Amino acid sequence: MKTVCINTSSFAAYSDEPLKILRANQYEIEFNTTGRKLNRDELYNLIKMSDGVITGTERYTQDILARLPNLKVISRLGIGMDNVDLKAVDENGIKVFKTKTNPAPAVAELVLGLMIDVVRNISKSSYDLKKGEWKKHMGSLLQGTTLGIIGLGNIGKTLVKLVRGFGFKVIAYDLFQDKDFMKEYDITIVH
Repeated sequence: MKTVCINTSSFAAYSDEPLKILRANQYEIEFNTTGRKLNRDELYNLIKMSDGVITGTERYTQDILARLPNLKVISRLGIGMDNVDLKAVDENGIKVFKTKTNPAPAVAELVLGLMIDVVRNISKSSYDLKKGEWKKHMGSLLQGTTLGIIGLGNIGKTLVKLVRGFGFKVIAYDLFQDKDFMKEYDITIVH
C-alpha cells in the first residue's frame, strides 16, 4: 500500500471527502499531528517512507529530498512554490503539484472586513457588549481615504477591484509594476 503524508492542518479540515478519496484509492495516510509547521528533522522523520506528501510551507531542500527514495509526489496545498527546491525535485524524479484554486478573493475579502472592523470599532464594541458594558465607540469612514498596498500581485489586484466603490485614493508599492493595471485603476506607485 502506498503512503501519503499530510503535513498541513488545513487539509480536509472542513470535509473528509479528500481523505475518503485517498483511502478509496488504497493510500495509507499519515498525519502531522503537531498542529504546526515541522522543522527539518521532524519533516524527514515523518515522510521518510512516504510515496507522496500533501504539504503546506515546510521546506523541501536538496539535502532532504536526496534522502527520500520513496517520494514520488509533492502536492503543495496553497500557492507559491518557494519552499520547494524545484531543481532538486527534478533531479530526484519527484513530481510537484500545487492547488489550482485562487485564494486571492478570500484574502481580499478578509482584508476588507478587517479594514471595516478597525475603522468602525466593531470588534471593540462587541467585546464590550459581551462584558455587559455599553460604550459608544465612534468610528471613521473608509470612503474617500487613502489605501496603501504593498504588493500588486493577485491578492493586491483583487483587493483594488473589490474596494472600487469606496472611492479610495490607491497608492501601491510593487517591484514588478503592471502599468496597464495601475493606469486602469488609477493607482499611484510609491517607492
